[in-house]
Order: sequence, then structure tokens, then C-alpha cells
Amino acid sequence: MGPCNGIYFLEGNPNVLMNPSLGQFKALPESHFTSPHGTYSFTDYAGFGFDPTTNDYKVVVIKDLWLKETDERQLGYWTAELYSLNSNSWGKVDSALPLPIEVWGSSRVYTYSNNCCHWWGFVEDSGVSEDVVLAFDMVNESFRKIKVPRIRDSSDEKFATLAPFEESASIGVVVYPVRGTEKYFDVWVMRDYWNEGSWVKLCSVGPVPVIYKLVGFYGGNRFLWKDNNERLVFYDSENTRDLQVYGKYDSIRAAKYTESLVSLHRGNEFSHKCLSCTSVPDPLLHDSEYLISF
Repeated sequence: MGPCNGIYFLEGNPNVLMNPSLGQFKALPESHFTSPHGTYSFTDYAGFGFDPTTNDYKVVVIKDLWLKETDERQLGYWTAELYSLNSNSWGKVDSALPLPIEVWGSSRVYTYSNNCCHWWGFVEDSGVSEDVVLAFDMVNESFRKIKVPRIRDSSDEKFATLAPFEESASIGVVVYPVRGTEKYFDVWVMRDYWNEGSWVKLCSVGPVPVIYKLVGFYGGNRFLWKDNNERLVFYDSENTRDLQVYGKYDSIRAAKYTESLVSLHRGNEFSHKCLSCTSVPDPLLHDSEYLISF
């Protein structure tokens, strides 16, 4: 995830913060929190961002809760933990998630806006699934549920990927078919981030050949796709280009490189880990822009 002021967060074992400009990597300590008695966690989702009021980089992790005895969802079926770089420690998030809500997962496109990280989710109402966005405010350390208009008929037929818009002043969603080798996709944007009634359909683009999943969005009609062969492909209205970057097992992610002098050192030692990281200069973006693939 990232960049956030040139800092990136990599999910793994362990989780890692990195600043490629300074060659710094910091392995996060393990959380000492365990699931409440009689419960277990099956899935967790992470978010990463910056709190400008305390000059602190934070990682939030939400975990689902299931009853061991019956394998049913626990009442209040989410718990959340927050890592602070300043203290190099984890703490419990007191704010409850706005129930009812389920989470599809973290976006492949880093979507951080107005000091908030975001996940794509849904709500079941009388057997009907309605898409929503779950937001976490890094300053107030609180959750918010954002309503989304009906932008797709079925999650089985269409992917929906969150993306930042208006230079990260707001958020949007790119919707495109699951199947097919040539696809059209719709771009929706929330014009006013604090007004969930401000969603509009910005444009439709296509057909786009040989794409699978969206992994990067750079506004307008510039996209990064992962194809069925795990190749990273750049697309705009005039060009499709294989960037000669390959992933394995649906693991590839891409992020725009941002130079940063922010140190990850906060008085504690940080670990250096071996990571697969490729910097790709690409004139289709801009002469001075780079992509980082993981």
C-alpha cells in the first residue's frame, strides 16, 4: 500500500514499512492481542495512512470474529487494532465498525483520501446485497460507512475496484466485467468526499483488450492492469504496453514511486528484509515518473 508521503506498507509475515528512497525497511512487531474467549479470526484487512496531528504513520487491521462452538459470526463481529510508528506498538481501536457490514477486501489500488483509508464492502438487506465503502479516519481513529449507488448488477459478473480521484481529494470506483478478453469499464467518482450523495458516473472506457484485474489508476484514462499471464500492462486511450514486469500467484501490486526523506527510525531498531521490488521508468506516464511493483 502507498505511497503515503513516500512511505509504503507491505502486508506479509512480518508486515513491513519501507522507504525506498532511503533504502529503509522496518518490520512491524507482532500484535499481542488475541481474539476474545471462545472466538477466532478467519480473515483480516489492513489499511495504512498518516496522522498529521501527531506526525505519525499508522496501520489499522480489522479482523472478523467467529464463535468456535458454532462457527457462527460473533455479535459485534469485527475487532480492530492500530499500529503506531511513533510508539512502535499496537493498540486496540475503541471505535466500533458501523454494523451491519461485510468487507470484500482491500483495494489493489491504494485509496487514501482526507486522512482516511478505505475498503470495498457490502450490506445484506432482505437477501439483497448493496455495495458500500468502509472508511477509517487515521486522525479520529474512527470508522465510517459510505453509501454507494447501484453501480453494478452482480458481484459475480463485475469487479469493483476503489481508486483515489481529484489528486486524492476524493474516492471513486472502477467497475468492469469479470469475464471476457475485451472489456468496457465504468468510472464513478464521489465529487464531494463528505457527501455520500455526490456520486456521479464520470465516464465509460473501452473496449480494453486482454485485461484481468485493475492494479493501478492514474486519473482520466490511464490504467495499470494485471493480465491472465501475471504481466503488468499499461493502458491509455492510445496505447497498450507490456511493462515487462511479472508476478506470481496473483501477488503483483503496483504503486507510483514518490521520493521521500521521511525516516522510519523512531529510536527503535528496524529490520532489513529481502523484498522483490522493481522500479520501472515509463515515458507513457511521464518522463520523471516511476512505478514500483512488488
